[in-house]
Amino acid sequence: MAKSLISSWFLSGRSLPSIFDGPIKHAMHRMGEFWKHDPRGILIEHRATEICIESIGTMRNLLPQPEEAAPLSLGGGSEGDPYSLPTMMVGATLAELGFRDINFGPNTPVELLGTEAIERGAKMVWLSVTAPADPKRLGTQIIKLLEKLSGAGIQLVLGGQRHGVLNLAGAEKLTLVDSMSELAAFARGLMSGQPATVT
Repeated sequence: MAKSLISSWFLSGRSLPSIFDGPIKHAMHRMGEFWKHDPRGILIEHRATEICIESIGTMRNLLPQPEEAAPLSLGGGSEGDPYSLPTMMVGATLAELGFRDINFGPNTPVELLGTEAIERGAKMVWLSVTAPADPKRLGTQIIKLLEKLSGAGIQLVLGGQRHGVLNLAGAEKLTLVDSMSELAAFARGLMSGQPATVT
């Protein structure tokens, strides 16, 4: 039932960012509160996550294949971050806009993304921070990644519920997003050659 409902929103013309930022975000937030009242709430949240993942897969299968010359984006969840749903939503959002995307999933070693992006000729790298294991270390890694990517003309986009806990002082070229809609706006600008400013 839930999967059919999510797919019906997409088929009726709603964009993936509007679905992710709207009903899915609100539903997952509510699911995440259940465990405070009943330990079985954890099971409900896990099942809801699986339903969302399956729904994203279904909607992605309905998207046209990106052109071979389309810009490449790649990324994942930060090291120690076990959440797969946020980075799946990023990949799907970018795919809907026409990007080729490579999602490395949760718990991605940050230091490997720079070399991978440069070797593959990526236009953009994303990193989702939902549950950073070591915020201080992660902040340092992100600054180093940003320096490497900036030297190659590659954009770094950082999002996730917990990116605000990181010390990213001096990271002027880093783009921070707080929603899939903000990500989509930035990515559209990047594709047109004029990256949108996200505030």
